[in-house]
Amino acid sequence: MRLKKGKDAERVAQLSLLGIGDAYIADALLEDHPDLLRHGMWGVVELGALKDGVAVLSFKPMQASVNLQLYKAARRQFNLHEWRALLLTSLGFDPSAFTEWQQTLLLCRLLPLVQKNMHLMELAPKGTGKSFTFENISPKVRLISGGNISPAVLFVNNASGQWGLLARFKVVVLDEVQTARFEKPEEIVGGLKGYLANGKLTRGGLHETASDCGFVILANISSMTSSGRCANCWWRSCPLFCRRPPFSTASAPCCLDGSCPSSAPSCLLAWTPR
Repeated sequence: MRLKKGKDAERVAQLSLLGIGDAYIADALLEDHPDLLRHGMWGVVELGALKDGVAVLSFKPMQASVNLQLYKAARRQFNLHEWRALLLTSLGFDPSAFTEWQQTLLLCRLLPLVQKNMHLMELAPKGTGKSFTFENISPKVRLISGGNISPAVLFVNNASGQWGLLARFKVVVLDEVQTARFEKPEEIVGGLKGYLANGKLTRGGLHETASDCGFVILANISSMTSSGRCANCWWRSCPLFCRRPPFSTASAPCCLDGSCPSSAPSCLLAWTPR
């Protein structure tokens, strides 16, 4: 929705997929669906042709609207065990297949979504649901799966002044970091070090802004359930920059088997700017 300026200002609907930016819409529809005024909604729209444009005749939403008060009231009916099980099920995991400690670590993947400037690095074998969680959890999360990554994409485009992903999303996830190729790697690693240290984005001193975006690194490692490799060997499968501060000086790793021995199947590390 937007406000159409003129002698008598009125609210009009925008349907970007159809290239329509000024469709007339009745106030009754806006009263029935107030989320149209807040952030827009997906739905089925019936359009009609007028002499001076297009009008929205009816609207059937295809997404749920959240009643926060009802949500809070329903939340009180769950105990801690039930609520954890609900969250894990929503992430696509079977709670009965994990111990309580393992459940806690799986839920730690959600920390960057609820804690500002929370950064994670997860080392785990393929097929453990690392990228699946972030790919499906929220439109405010941007997943980068390998390919070329430039400073303009992450930080800011100095030519146009457009801010990059770390300034526009809640969480940015670098998936399969071993396959990522950095354009100007020294500039990207240097910019990431500064951002992880103080939460500020800058590039060449031309632009600077603060951001609370979380940065997540996902790395694939070989299965350790049978190989018995030591924890130090995990890092050797990661790119060189991941083995240097501040990436390697995060808090102590937490492993899915409850400790941090050589047999742990997965490892999580977390840190926030000081």
